[in-house]
Amino acid sequence: MRRKTISILKKAGSILLIFVMTAAFMPFASAFVAEDNTTSEVHAASAAVKVKPVTAKSGSYRVKISQKKVNYKDGTATIYGYKTLKKKNIRKISVTAYMYAGKSVMQKKTKTVRLSGLHASKNKVNFKFPAFGKYTVKVRYYGAGKSPRKTLTLKKVGVVAEEYNIAALNGTFGPLLFTMNLWNDGVLTNKTTGQPIPTVVALSRADAYNWSKLPKNVYSNPLSKTPKSYSFTTKVLRMQAYVKDLHSMNRNSKFHVYLADNCIKRVFDLMYANKIKDDHFDLTLLSDGTASYYFFNKVYNVKDSNPYDALKSMKAEWKTTKNAFLYGHGLNTNALDYSIGGKNLCMSKYTYAAVASQPNYKWWVTRTNGTFQSTDAAFLKEATDKMTLVGINSMLTDIQKKGDSAIKSFKALYHFSDTMFADAAKAKKKVMILMGTRVNSEPYFEEFSKYVMKEYGSGYMYYYKGHPATPTKLYPEKQAQLDKLGIRDVESSIAAELILFFYPNVYVSGMSNSTLNGSYTAGHTCAYLGTRLAGKDTINRGELFQEFFTKITGDYEDSIKSLCKNDPSLEHSYLVEYNTRDGDHIAIYDSKANTLTKYIKKGDSYEKE
Repeated sequence: MRRKTISILKKAGSILLIFVMTAAFMPFASAFVAEDNTTSEVHAASAAVKVKPVTAKSGSYRVKISQKKVNYKDGTATIYGYKTLKKKNIRKISVTAYMYAGKSVMQKKTKTVRLSGLHASKNKVNFKFPAFGKYTVKVRYYGAGKSPRKTLTLKKVGVVAEEYNIAALNGTFGPLLFTMNLWNDGVLTNKTTGQPIPTVVALSRADAYNWSKLPKNVYSNPLSKTPKSYSFTTKVLRMQAYVKDLHSMNRNSKFHVYLADNCIKRVFDLMYANKIKDDHFDLTLLSDGTASYYFFNKVYNVKDSNPYDALKSMKAEWKTTKNAFLYGHGLNTNALDYSIGGKNLCMSKYTYAAVASQPNYKWWVTRTNGTFQSTDAAFLKEATDKMTLVGINSMLTDIQKKGDSAIKSFKALYHFSDTMFADAAKAKKKVMILMGTRVNSEPYFEEFSKYVMKEYGSGYMYYYKGHPATPTKLYPEKQAQLDKLGIRDVESSIAAELILFFYPNVYVSGMSNSTLNGSYTAGHTCAYLGTRLAGKDTINRGELFQEFFTKITGDYEDSIKSLCKNDPSLEHSYLVEYNTRDGDHIAIYDSKANTLTKYIKKGDSYEKE
């Protein structure tokens, strides 16, 4: 009988062990299944996010602290036992909310009321928390003295929202896209409910923002001393800690995460290391401009290499890394096969592999045609189909459609670039931008540039803004040409309209097929390459250009060709026509000698001025 009983117990124990192991493994198993199910809905309906009051009691002292309403920072303290407190000669009560980073107080807010005022407010102390997140609240009861007679401490007081925007952005181009998107409907407030969406931002280049002019519902990380404190790596880790607090206060909240595409590694820190699964967040990867194309092409446009093999390998590494952070303690991302090293940018080559693996990821790029390249056309189409095209021009137009208030808010918040024309500012020179076109469609660019510099002189510093389809950094020969001419390069991905929007006082010269638009202004629109003065009406805003520069050929008027005596074959002679009232002023530019000789028309011929 004893042996039979022991046998039964052993069997029961085995069954129990199997049950426990199965129950423990089920969350992991379901997670692996969900990950492979790429057709599943990313944002399944979640349980409601609710206010969770916290109470504390000691003897006859009792208090309840609560956020008044989800999505708002208003709080209330309910102080119980008014009559008892009056008998104890309590004169005033203070409520102080503390937000900590480790042991350091990062946010603090105090509201003090007299006991008589408490009775009038029905035992409620209303106040506003300084930020969303996790708090420790201390309620102090004072008599006639300066020290409190009693202090009640309430921990893990949550100020929560249904959803958050979390942006940790390095570089310049990603923050620009993110900032312009803030004015779109549904970003800072929910399109359906109209409820606010708290938006928390950390920038590697914090000077890009005027932090005192943040739009409504936009905040800096409350766990940072200031938006400009710390290195970017530390800013991300502080944001990771903040997200952890937000998630711990209510696990039903959703997160909308924004990262620059070359900093995709940080999704592991912000989400997976905090045990936040894919069904509770979405990720928008913002193009870093030319770098987006560069790293993609480095992987998928390699001669004698199959891009599908590279993608398969990278997707496998992505899955392994993700699970290591989500279910364990992470791994060394610098040890991955395609890592480029470094703390933040080591996974720059993995952007497409991640987007191809994750239905809750989006990749915003400003151009796909001619920029992303692959040895396999079918592969390239599949890849670009997974990207989301966004246009800076259209984003700027959308802001302008919101009215003057939106435009003023955008300009007040965002410092477009303190470095783009810093050299000119330091040298106290004006800025001349040469608006280019595709690198392989710029005939006579060198001659035109030399002419413009001859015409306008050393009082200007010269910059080149190329076509977005052919970023200068992808074309070594173009870089060499600009270096030879002493012309600085402007990021090609940035729309000319946006540059002129923020820098209306720069001067521009353009050429056929370059971006000529309504942003050009009279007095700041200079030379034009590729059309004669007589054809100015065929050019968008052609009436604004002051000089028209063309290559002199055999079919030009004899009166023009006769001025090229030092170049009878017309190999290095160019005509400059000045847009004056009478149209009689011209110049001959000799690119070989780098000379500019000006003439005025007299009858059927020209005389030197």
